Amino acid sequence: MKQVALSILVACPCFASGLPERTETFDSQPAWTGVNNQPEYPPCLTVDQDFGYSPKTSFAGAAPGEIGGKIWRASSIAHYAKAISPKTFQDRLSASGTFAVTKSAGPSGFLFGWFHSANPPGWRNLNSLALRVDGEKGFYRVYCEYGTRIKRTSTININRKANVRHRDGGTVHNWSLTYDPDGNHGGGSIRFKLDADAWTLNLEPGHKLDGAVFDRFGLWNRQTEASSPLWVYLDDVVLDGVAQDFASDPGWLGTNNRRTYTDCEVEPRHNFGFRNSNLAGGAAAGEMGGILWRTESEAQHTAGYYADTQIGALNLNHKLSARGKLAMPRTCVDAGVYLGWFQTATYNSTTTDNMLAPRNFVGALVESPSREGQKLNACYRTGTGTYDLQDRSPRLVPPTGSLEWSIAYDPALPKDNLVVTVAGQQSVLTVPESVRMQKTTFDAFGMGTTRKGGHWLEIFFDDLTYTAAR
Repeated sequence: MKQVALSILVACPCFASGLPERTETFDSQPAWTGVNNQPEYPPCLTVDQDFGYSPKTSFAGAAPGEIGGKIWRASSIAHYAKAISPKTFQDRLSASGTFAVTKSAGPSGFLFGWFHSANPPGWRNLNSLALRVDGEKGFYRVYCEYGTRIKRTSTININRKANVRHRDGGTVHNWSLTYDPDGNHGGGSIRFKLDADAWTLNLEPGHKLDGAVFDRFGLWNRQTEASSPLWVYLDDVVLDGVAQDFASDPGWLGTNNRRTYTDCEVEPRHNFGFRNSNLAGGAAAGEMGGILWRTESEAQHTAGYYADTQIGALNLNHKLSARGKLAMPRTCVDAGVYLGWFQTATYNSTTTDNMLAPRNFVGALVESPSREGQKLNACYRTGTGTYDLQDRSPRLVPPTGSLEWSIAYDPALPKDNLVVTVAGQQSVLTVPESVRMQKTTFDAFGMGTTRKGGHWLEIFFDDLTYTAAR
């Protein structure tokens, strides 16, 4: 019998390894490409913070003398506060008083309560426990919130169920805040009262152990984008059982509370790229980074990137690696940035609430759920849209200082083949074979903006080493 040899072809991926690496120390400005990373829109705003002791007004009390004034929502911190002996989540805290919002010009906000004088600007505030007022044109809403030492936060939205918003015009409200370290079965509990209503905000599990330190009590601005002012006045304040006398200047301390300046940190005015700074910890001055906004999903024109666009063609069958240093000196929650390999043709592809990275991406994504703060997550999205993100990831605990990070992707491994590491902690994700077979291409390595709606962060990278095709 004649034997016939059969040849069976099996479709299988051919994994490419041994690709060259590039190193960029940013000692001088590299020939990288920036797209919409430094737009000149929207226009800058003139911010004129003007709040503090107000000796002649009596909007919130019966007699002249109170604190308050015009307070702007802006990315730079401004506060007027009483210096206090340090308090923590182990101490009982109490405060009460009155406030009146006489005018709200648009998106605006302030907080009143305990905080730390060394808190970095950002949203939300670490080391804080306060009532919060968010303004809109003609109205405002009231909240109660706290932030731990490592920026894990929680808020009680007292407006949500009834959709309550208060009209500006000077209505006087009575409020009180009490914190009981033994409440919530020892986990810590906040009781907030506004006029005749009261709410309880229990600290989330583990948040009391995170700790917080407060050395100021007073008024500060919401630090998101420069937007609009709000006029607020507070009086009849009782702090830990001691009445605060505003009949004369109480001698509280002000920081940037009487200041006029030009603020260009307005949404969605990104400002990132090459910098002559040295925040990420490189050996010499020079790095990439700056401020990026997490803009609306449908706003493709707001997407931007800064990247090496001469790396050649790569895909998910290539073994990829990158490493370097990072620092994140200022940040808001609900903000992000991606770092890794992507396709310049799809950098502004449509995103959704559940898909923060553009099509044709693999690498790391910094993202910040409100209650957890920023995390460095392993993430990918194929050219056809398949997406995954490992949200059980290491947190970038503020203040970060300089942190070492790495990205390792090995398609030859059947599972756990995408590993993002920062400060020795890992975010691990599996890119399955079915995903690797989808059409996905990369022609750039760098950083770019995410889109879901939100706020800003300031982040820097240096001493980069990354895989290229040539």
